[in-house]
Amino acid sequence: MANWMNVVNLCRCWRDANNMGETFYARAFILQGVGGVKFGRQEISLPFRKIFMETEPPHAGEYAAILQKMLTENETAAEAVRVAGRQDLAEALVEREAAREHLQGIQANRDRYLAEYTEQHRRELLGQMRRSMQETLAQELLEAGEDEVEALLDLPKREIDDIRMRIGQRKLGKQFAWVEYESAGRGGYVTFRRGKTRCRFWHDLGAGKALMVIEVPDEARWETETSIPLAEREAVLRFIGEDTILHQAPGHLFRIDSNSIVILAPF
Repeated sequence: MANWMNVVNLCRCWRDANNMGETFYARAFILQGVGGVKFGRQEISLPFRKIFMETEPPHAGEYAAILQKMLTENETAAEAVRVAGRQDLAEALVEREAAREHLQGIQANRDRYLAEYTEQHRRELLGQMRRSMQETLAQELLEAGEDEVEALLDLPKREIDDIRMRIGQRKLGKQFAWVEYESAGRGGYVTFRRGKTRCRFWHDLGAGKALMVIEVPDEARWETETSIPLAEREAVLRFIGEDTILHQAPGHLFRIDSNSIVILAPF
């Protein structure tokens, strides 16, 4: 038997993973003894007391440097994430504390907030009721021919004008005027109103192209029956004709004759 009872074999294997695949390292340290030793099916002569065998990859240093760089970068990125996380946590804690203090403030002043809200709601409701009553009264006064509604109710002129438009009042000269309609079977009444002036004219169904005929005084009887100056007759009759088309016969035409306003079909 060969004299190598004191031979110590140390083999270490490790693997380095990289982009090119897998590289293996093998190192064998054989100490003490002479003779031969078998590795697999091959016999190697050992004519000396210490033999060192080593196999290394051709780019081991480069791979190690790349791996070390990757580890360093990963560690840096991880540390940045940890720092950002700690900062977000600190901000969240601050916000939570602020919310808690705000909630405590609301709870401590709950009765005061409730009283303030109730009072504000009451004032708003009273204001809405007051405005609604003012608008209703203004409309009634305007329909009654009152000209000083703005001063009586302390309402802005713009609101008074809006109410006038809603009830069909339009400017005629320096005053607002409007027309009211009453039906009575085949005919009815058309009433012209301006301020305290009220003129009531009979209307009847027409024939042919005439849809409606509104009877009005001729020039000789105009001032006596209407109390409106003759110089305003044409403007008043035109106002009545336009209002009738607007509210009673959309799309129709009108013609002023000597003693009537005729509402005509458009064809």
